[in-house]
Amino acid sequence: MQTDISMRGLWLIYISYLMGSIVLFGWYDRTTVKALLNPTRDRVGNMIFVADGVAVYPFTVAAALVGVLLSVYYVWRRLGGVAGLLLGVLVGRASVLSLFELYEFTFVGFGAVFHGWEAWEENYGKGVEWTLLKMSYVSSVAPLVSRRGVLRALATFSAAIALFLLWVFTGYHLPESGDAIGYALNAATRILYALTPAIALRG
Repeated sequence: MQTDISMRGLWLIYISYLMGSIVLFGWYDRTTVKALLNPTRDRVGNMIFVADGVAVYPFTVAAALVGVLLSVYYVWRRLGGVAGLLLGVLVGRASVLSLFELYEFTFVGFGAVFHGWEAWEENYGKGVEWTLLKMSYVSSVAPLVSRRGVLRALATFSAAIALFLLWVFTGYHLPESGDAIGYALNAATRILYALTPAIALRG
């Protein structure tokens, strides 16, 4: 009986933690909706979606959508029912968006270290604690993953870092530069980050 009560309490804490992500990541929802309603092209002709000065490439939308949907499916497959589906939505959204925060942190960090970008101070000089809080939501998959899932996720993340390094040493060109390699590596790293939670949950 005591064990059941303890487990119930832990689940309540876990659900409350996940519910907090709804507000914490609200910017992503608002920006995505506004951006998708405003498709355009960048200076070299690539399709983008724009909202409040933020340019979103199609591969970013695709990565987020596939990452969340796969995460939802794997959580639902494990738990079943409506509760499993709802929990999957919360876990999928929170974990994928936390990896998006980590992606931006990595992206700007490599730019600062290898190419002298000043964006690091602008983005993380103040308020870095909010970024760390958002990145912490990658842990939302923890109660639902196996050791094999963790190893697979680490392998996926390592592959993304390897591609980041390749991107750095090929010039770290952004998609709007018109460089095909830069576009491909931007897309590949973004997709691998977004798929990491689903790969962990697959087990």
